[in-house]
Amino acid sequence: GHTWAPVGTGFPSTNVARVGLGVRANDPSVIYALIAATDNSLRGVWRLDTSSGQWRQVSGAPTDLFGTAAIGFQGTYDLAIAVDPNNANLIYLGGSTKASAGEWSGSVYRCAVTSSGSGASLTYSMTNTYIGGSVHADIHCMTFAPGDSSKLWLGCDGGVFYSTNPTGGGDVFTSGNTGLQTLTMNRVDHHPTEDAVIFAGTQDNGGARFTGEEAWLHSVWGDCGDFVVNWADPYRVLATYVRSTINRTTDGGTRYNYSSVAIALPGGDSALFYAPLMGTPPSGTAAEAERVAFGSRRVWISETFGGGWASIPNNAATDDLGASIRSLRFASFNKLYAGTTGGRVYRFTRSGGTWTRTRLDTMGGANALSLAGVVTSIAIDPADATGNSIYITFGGNGDYRHVWHFDGTQWQQRSGPSAGALTSLLDVQHNAIVCDPANPSTVFVGADIGVWRSTDGGATWGPFSSGLPDAAVMDLDLHNPRRLLRASTYGRGIFEYNLNASSLQGIELYVRDTQLDQGRITTVNGLADPTAQGETVRHWRGPDIKLDTPDTSGNYQFPITPGTTIDFEEFTNQLTDDFQNVATHATATIVTRVYVQVHNRGVTPADNVRVMLLLANASAALPNLPFGFAANVQNGTPINTTNWKTVGFATLNNVRVGFPKIAAFDLTSNLLPPPASLAGNDHHCVLALIHHDFQF
Repeated sequence: GHTWAPVGTGFPSTNVARVGLGVRANDPSVIYALIAATDNSLRGVWRLDTSSGQWRQVSGAPTDLFGTAAIGFQGTYDLAIAVDPNNANLIYLGGSTKASAGEWSGSVYRCAVTSSGSGASLTYSMTNTYIGGSVHADIHCMTFAPGDSSKLWLGCDGGVFYSTNPTGGGDVFTSGNTGLQTLTMNRVDHHPTEDAVIFAGTQDNGGARFTGEEAWLHSVWGDCGDFVVNWADPYRVLATYVRSTINRTTDGGTRYNYSSVAIALPGGDSALFYAPLMGTPPSGTAAEAERVAFGSRRVWISETFGGGWASIPNNAATDDLGASIRSLRFASFNKLYAGTTGGRVYRFTRSGGTWTRTRLDTMGGANALSLAGVVTSIAIDPADATGNSIYITFGGNGDYRHVWHFDGTQWQQRSGPSAGALTSLLDVQHNAIVCDPANPSTVFVGADIGVWRSTDGGATWGPFSSGLPDAAVMDLDLHNPRRLLRASTYGRGIFEYNLNASSLQGIELYVRDTQLDQGRITTVNGLADPTAQGETVRHWRGPDIKLDTPDTSGNYQFPITPGTTIDFEEFTNQLTDDFQNVATHATATIVTRVYVQVHNRGVTPADNVRVMLLLANASAALPNLPFGFAANVQNGTPINTTNWKTVGFATLNNVRVGFPKIAAFDLTSNLLPPPASLAGNDHHCVLALIHHDFQF
């Protein structure tokens, strides 16, 4: 790499932006170049035969590889090429997105290259076959297993996909993402009361909803930023799409059940790709939950939770703040703060039905805000009951003073004593700031390097990243009712810290009683089920137990294979609970498979986790557990009483945080009443109990 020289002649010299190269690992004689034009469209594919030293265009490349004029071109963002390791005339091209079978999929083509003529008259052309119908959009890399034409791997905005038959027809790729935590989690937002419900906006993978299980469920399409959950009616949810589009739902975030509304920006106005959206803090009246704010180059207010948008103070041309709004925060129903990409900070107050705007960054005279940059986040200072004091964070670098405090009249830097001091913040991008209402002098910031905490209002700081991966922290949100601080990261998922816990066990196992149970407090029945509008959660419908009953042909959702079970993604996303269709028979033995999901919130993987499954006839009432049952669970000895019988035991290993394990049991029909005896005996319950001998 010390010296370089141009390769070949005839390579295009104009209208060239990004270039991708493809070559077989053991054959440098043929090189392909996939070229994006300066407008991000396809410039073309060129081929170099090194024996001739001449680059030649391969005609016939798919013109929509990088998109179309109607949807936009993305050649400098999505560009990949691979050459079949055993055939220099078979190449694969990856680009942005393509409409396939009514959905948007990845732009992936298999291209057969042929030649015509020879010498100076040699030309190349290609015929293309679309093979990206099952791949997520925006392709970034493709590679073959060494020397193996039948194993093609692909990386895109949707993670990893692979094919064992890339020369086949139809959808040749399969997702390889189960267990990966690779999404960019742009924002994290909580349910107002339940810690088991979280929403996160992701880069090009839509909005995701967490309802207590490690397999997050897809909620809304496309790129997604902020969520706002209506604190008076949590089934009403807003989510930002790109620029100035807001998605709305009224069912708590069931997949794709959203409608969209676009805020009509006037000429000259524009919004960031992930523009900020903010709701009001919980207050006394449900009507106050209707107000939400959105930022373009002006502040927009909706009084009907996402409809009827109008800019403030007065919807005039002067509403433009001179730069795009990057951050918003309500201090109260009638007090809102905004920060821009140009370093300006504004306060909007409403009185008598009229909004008034005040610019804050220039206030304070000699103590005005002396830096200009992107105001990435705003937090209301809980020590000031008037809501007139705030903290802000600056992005970018070049000055360590990334946190500032405004006390209502003047500014003061709150990033530590001096640049480079051990108790100062690092000079890196800062993305989020949160104040602790239970401890008003405690402030947390999320930066491109970890989370930091100050317990003295920003005078000094220390790292607060124990357990976090080396990934940028994009957002912070504090679920104060449960005292859980959550951080969304760039490519590594979402992490939480229990602020109330003085110490925690390395292994913390639990099985949930309800959809809202996180194993932290005594189970509460009758709360609104976030996954089923109009329903409530009950401990006798525990979501971590599911049944798979054979149909009349003997087929299971997951065929029984001795010694195997399913994974947590299959349990959460694919298995339908057959709890109302358990089979009995007068003579034959029919097996219903029972699956139990076991979680570990601790930092230490757990081995030898014993799971006991019990069965009881609850037709009259759920009977009490037998005296001394705990010893049976701890010792692994079956229970066989009139009311309770052990169905079986299972042992789980490597149960670790983020990756629950599934225990499988065979519930045989001879443990249940035969059909002739079902009258008055048709209500049975299974109970899962777990035990682990944790030794330091």
